[in-house]
Amino acid sequence: RQRQMCIRDSVNCENPDLLLFTLIELISSTSYNCILHEKPVSMEEYKPYLHKSLKKVYEVFVSVQG
Repeated sequence: RQRQMCIRDSVNCENPDLLLFTLIELISSTSYNCILHEKPVSMEEYKPYLHKSLKKVYEVFVSVQG
């Protein structure tokens, strides 16, 4: 399904399953302590850094055509 979405949106991602795996693992592993214990910071404080990190990971896997 990810591949169909990429084709529809003129996005080239050679391995969408690996992209999805990487994004999910990054989110879950780094957010765990922020959510449960607010360590090293609260989730609200962490969100901007997480968003920037996710964008960079996405850029590594994807190229836009057109």
